[in-house]
This record gives sequence, C-alpha cells and structure tokens, in this order.
Amino acid sequence: MAELTVQTVSRTGVTPTHQALSASDTFANDGATVLLIKNGHSVDCTVTAVITRTIDGVTPAGKAITVPATTGEKLFGPFPTQDYGSTVTITTSHQTSMTAAVFKLS
Repeated sequence: MAELTVQTVSRTGVTPTHQALSASDTFANDGATVLLIKNGHSVDCTVTAVITRTIDGVTPAGKAITVPATTGEKLFGPFPTQDYGSTVTITTSHQTSMTAAVFKLS
C-alpha cells in the first residue's frame, strides 16, 4: 500500500505527476478530492473506492469504476468525507501499467 500525493490545482495550473498504483493505495481527502487514473495495460481495470461508514451495522460495497484498456483514462470523485473518510483507500483489479494523480482545488 502506498500513499498517493495530493496535488493542488490553482489558477496558475498544475502539471500532473502520476504515480504507479499498487493493489491498495490511499490519499488524503477533503471531500472535494478527485483521482485521475490512467490504464496503459491491455485489459480493463476496475478501481474501487472503499466506503468507511456503516448503515445499520453494514458497510456498503465500495464505489467501483472501470478504466478502459490501453489508453483509458478516467477522472474519479469527489469522495464525500462522511462516506469515505479523511483518507480514501482505493483498490485495483490489476496494477500493470496503472498510474494515478490526485488533485484538490486551492
């Protein structure tokens, strides 16, 4: 598990820095944080954001998206803190050629 660095988007812009994904990664979350995922692998990848709250003692399944193979790219989020917490955990169905960049507005 690795902690992904959150990059701040300001009016001067930001050049995204992508980090390799592992089976499970985390990043700081302020409720308006978003994740940009790139898939350079030859198969689709499922990325799941883990929900941390419970409803009547049951933890709902995480929110999952599919990032298309080869040149697929998806923006994922935001992640409300009441559902995902101040630290979001994501899991991926595979890690080969998977990268992500995390952003928040300044």
